[in-house]
Amino acid sequence: MSEISRLNGERDARSRVRRPFARLAFTTSVLVSSLIGAAYAAPVESEAGFVEAALARPEWQALQGGREEGAQSELLRSQLLANPTLSFERDRTGAPSGDVTENTVRISQPLDISGRRSLYQSAAQRRVEAVRLESAADQRSRIAELRILFAEALHQQYYLGAVRHWQERIESAARIAGHLARAGEVSGYEQKRIEQEAKKASATLALAEARQRRQRESLAAAAAIPPEQVAPLVGTLVPDAPPPLDRVQDGVQTSPELASMQARADAFGDEAAAASRAWIPGLSVDLAHKQVREPGRSDNGVIVGLSLTLPLFDRGQADQAMSRAQARVLRAQHQLSLAETQANVRGVWQEAMSLHEAASTYRKDALASTQQLSDTAEAAYRAGESSLLELLDAYRAEMDALTTELDLSLRARLARIELDRLYGATFNE
Repeated sequence: MSEISRLNGERDARSRVRRPFARLAFTTSVLVSSLIGAAYAAPVESEAGFVEAALARPEWQALQGGREEGAQSELLRSQLLANPTLSFERDRTGAPSGDVTENTVRISQPLDISGRRSLYQSAAQRRVEAVRLESAADQRSRIAELRILFAEALHQQYYLGAVRHWQERIESAARIAGHLARAGEVSGYEQKRIEQEAKKASATLALAEARQRRQRESLAAAAAIPPEQVAPLVGTLVPDAPPPLDRVQDGVQTSPELASMQARADAFGDEAAAASRAWIPGLSVDLAHKQVREPGRSDNGVIVGLSLTLPLFDRGQADQAMSRAQARVLRAQHQLSLAETQANVRGVWQEAMSLHEAASTYRKDALASTQQLSDTAEAAYRAGESSLLELLDAYRAEMDALTTELDLSLRARLARIELDRLYGATFNE
């Protein structure tokens, strides 16, 4: 075979084995957009849908409703009047003319003339409101937990897509290296090196798939739905920019956690006011029917009487002191929690803003540059200007950049979820 024929044959073989790079270049050019936007192609479950499904579980509804029912029962107790007392007396005495029998049926009804009952009702009503606020705070925390679970699963879904794409490229390059090795154009070391890279990519893919399966089961368990209804997920990792700081701080002041402390402090204040009225005597109204029987005569009569409880010793001093102390403790806790939460909110807001900007900038700049690096490495390898190892390095650099972008986006989303929990927002998308 002439030298020209040999060179032409090698050129044709090189062209045949490197055609897959054309498909790789096209696939690479749409990698970032596919990782971010492919999930929107099908009507699948979103963050809002997942949270709604989890909160609609009968167990969660029963938990929330049971707390309020308990507080409502205390309110009902405070609204009920004291039970009347029914008593019967029979007095039989002897007399010269015969035995004299007196039968008395008496009903005694305590009445509140001090206004304490209305104050206890007010305290019970405030506790009902406190329980409602605490339930709202629990639901806010539960929503944040569910959103974190969804965000981690969404991150894993995108990471799995990136690993699959990386593994496909490595396998394609390994096939090309095999063809070139048979043509004598690739050294044994390069062939072994790409085979090791392919095994590593396959192992990484297996780990990513296992973690995704576990997260799908966690989502399904939280929402009480079959696992197949969980994936693929819908949404983007990078959240919107946080709202202005003053708006966030205003939301903190009306948070249910702080409002519930204030409501309970007011309830103890009402109870202290009720205890301060314990010096007012307790009044009871008595209504009785009396029947007197003696030989040859029987008389009936009605007795109306009043009785007072004299507060000589117990004038509510202990109850008043206890209620006032509890109110002071709760109001102090309210002020401390408000100051700490406002300071924490400023830190979380700054973190969320910084991570949002960093994730957006990295996606726009660094990710695009690593994409260009891979394209350049492929073109140089096709032209025989770089080695297979340099191409593998470019692929790994792009995979590392994608991993960094996804991790940075996840951190930005988690910081935004924490910020939303603190100031009362539910979703940011």
